[in-house]
Amino acid sequence: MTPRRSAGVVRWVQWAGELIADVRYAHRSLAKSPGFTWMGVAMLAIGVGANTAMFGIVEALFLRQPSGVRNAEELIRLYIVRDEGMLQTPRGSGGSYADYRTFRDRVTGLTGTAAFLDIEQFDMGGGNDARQVSGQVVSGNFFALLGVAMAVGRPFQLDEDITVGSPPVAILSHQLWQNQFGGNAAVIGRSLAINGQNLVVVGVAEAEFRGIGPVNVDVWVPMAMAAPLGVMLEAGGDWRERPFTAAVNFIARLGPAVGLQIVTSQASAALAQAAVPELDPTPRVFVGSLVAASGPSRTDAAKLSLWLFAMTGMILVIVCANLANLFLARSTARRREMATRLALGASPGRVVRQVLAESLVMSFLGTAVGLLLVLSGALVTMRFPLPPGVGRLNGRMLGFALFVAILSGAIPALVSALSAIRSQPGRWLGESRTATPPRRGGRRSVLVIVQIALSAILLMGAALFIRSTQRLASVNPGMDVKQVLVTSMSLVRAGYQPLSRRAVYDAARDRLRQIPGVEQVALTHFAPLEGLRYSTEIQVAGQPVAFEENPFVNWVGAGYFETVGTALLRGRGIAEEDRYGSQPVVVVNEALTRKLAPIGDVIGLCLAIPSQMTKGACAQVVGIVQNQRSTFLDAEIVPMIYLAYDQHPKASAFIDGYILVRTREDASATAEQVRAALRNLQPDLPYVTVEPLRDRLQPESLHFRLGALLFTAFGVIALAVAAMGVYSIVSYFVSERRPELAIRQALGATSADIVGLVVRQSMLPVATGTIIGLAVAYAGGGLIEALLFEVPGRDLQSCGVAAALLGAVSLLASIGPAWRGASVAPIVAMRGE
Repeated sequence: MTPRRSAGVVRWVQWAGELIADVRYAHRSLAKSPGFTWMGVAMLAIGVGANTAMFGIVEALFLRQPSGVRNAEELIRLYIVRDEGMLQTPRGSGGSYADYRTFRDRVTGLTGTAAFLDIEQFDMGGGNDARQVSGQVVSGNFFALLGVAMAVGRPFQLDEDITVGSPPVAILSHQLWQNQFGGNAAVIGRSLAINGQNLVVVGVAEAEFRGIGPVNVDVWVPMAMAAPLGVMLEAGGDWRERPFTAAVNFIARLGPAVGLQIVTSQASAALAQAAVPELDPTPRVFVGSLVAASGPSRTDAAKLSLWLFAMTGMILVIVCANLANLFLARSTARRREMATRLALGASPGRVVRQVLAESLVMSFLGTAVGLLLVLSGALVTMRFPLPPGVGRLNGRMLGFALFVAILSGAIPALVSALSAIRSQPGRWLGESRTATPPRRGGRRSVLVIVQIALSAILLMGAALFIRSTQRLASVNPGMDVKQVLVTSMSLVRAGYQPLSRRAVYDAARDRLRQIPGVEQVALTHFAPLEGLRYSTEIQVAGQPVAFEENPFVNWVGAGYFETVGTALLRGRGIAEEDRYGSQPVVVVNEALTRKLAPIGDVIGLCLAIPSQMTKGACAQVVGIVQNQRSTFLDAEIVPMIYLAYDQHPKASAFIDGYILVRTREDASATAEQVRAALRNLQPDLPYVTVEPLRDRLQPESLHFRLGALLFTAFGVIALAVAAMGVYSIVSYFVSERRPELAIRQALGATSADIVGLVVRQSMLPVATGTIIGLAVAYAGGGLIEALLFEVPGRDLQSCGVAAALLGAVSLLASIGPAWRGASVAPIVAMRGE
């Protein structure tokens, strides 16, 4: 071994020995101050746990590339912007199959382009064996472009995506293959009934690949099967030849050394050359990551996750400020010890390193507790429809947690150590203990102001989301959402003709009425709360009535309003005698009644509906019902007409209806009985979907509930950590001014006077921080207003709630140490000095 290498080994051994000694010293030092240690660990656990949990959600939504994809960094998504013409997508979206062919054949900067449709629910099997699986329609080169290998079988071939309906093939996910077919390789070549079509299984994807989005896919089929499976409507021709659609999504693989700007220029130029005159003549293309959340179709839950991640960052800043206060207090208490060590020859670097060793030991303890909080928090996050794996620890989350813990622990410790070394430590050995220490009150007050300001912002956000959920709970949808089940079967997709469908509906109604606990059963064309689907012109004979917009229409069966719990205000609803061939009838809602008010009494009017009736015919208004919301969060109530389902069979000739069931108790308790009663009506009946009407509100209200829950949790955390900060600064204030307070008491000040003095001075930075934080939150309220429901982002009531909470908690945190300082006898305090 050379002398230079030998010296290097000696230095490494010496460094390792010093490190071990520093860690042992840190352990002993922390053990002597359990209060300081556990308060620091608790704050680090809160900061690390909250930030790691939210990072896990953001990482899953925005950073996690699909597994099983070869060289995913080379893959991009293409989005088309059309802002004029008949089809407008100004924020960017998908396009048509013709656009896919343009990208595939004319953009030279790409080595390949594939297309796919959004994930659908497919019916697999029939009767008692029917089940729903998630399916996706993809182009023939989809798996080849992604580089996804097959566990067994083969991927799609290009010629399987040319002729509509031929050949009918499918690829299964590895998970479905294992769960449904026991991992038997004999599934290759087997025929499966999917959406009423027999498809031959040609391959099983490898286990790692579950799709390119946050939702797992069970079955893939080629584009040629989209129409036969009912995913896309033919409407008189091959849907792939229609340019006026934005249903097709695009992924592409970049060519070697090709920049994104070149690709977007080539793609935009290719689309412009191939443009249909009625379409935007100057379409533009932009690219995004393979991860869908980075594109224009970002969900409200994804947007909310970014806000929440920013909020946890504020909690981390609060934790750092509080830790800085703790370490400053600790360095003040240990100033004589540090001065002694420096006087005995310890270098400033060694002293700083020992303080950092304490912070690192504390950081690792805080990280361990924080990760336990993350694991327990996974039980909460898994309640929401977030990507698979959210809440489960992975290597990236562990690395993030360690980075956050070390950073948040080391910076405050380093600041306090350097502050102690630079404060002329020799004076602490040469002067008496009664000497006035260098003032750190200003620095501490600034840290408290920062904590309180950030806490105010978080509490303001929590108050806004809580008010949103309260407003949401007070919404009257015009129906009963707790006692209604929505039942559907994809009979059209399964090949049932209108008469056969009607026979199934009649048999289903008869069977459902025999179930104990079922009060009402009714048919409807459109399900409640699924949005406005169809508007139509109406005319009143001899009466000029002008509508800014045509009213919307639904076709409902006998007992519909009684079933959904919509109040009948006048007249009657749709009855059993309202059948085909009888006098057409119509029921109108309150909003339409107000539009028709200038005519007079609405009951008995005869409304001509040209789209539904022959010339000269009309439907008599027989009832008025309360307004129903078309979707739960729609603030606007629009005019509606309800036609008798049986009087207009053409309206349901190509569309499945819904069977609504009203139960005596909560609908969820009867759902399985309803499904069991219906699934064996026919041997080949497709899967029967039974869903409580209340569950249809979940997607719309998810981000409000998630925001209220997590903003409140983070607000409470911030409030607790800020209270710790106020408590620590008041404790330090009292300990540093104990001689002064003793003199005041000796001169006649009462305990109440001392407590009042301390509280008033300690609440000054609290008031300052509250004002700053609420001012910032109020100014930026418009940024979050889009995520709120009927609550302004600049809401004075929420400001008041946040200010009151901060003031009350800070006051309680300051009274304790103030009272302890006032309760010490003056002679004892002076003797201690």
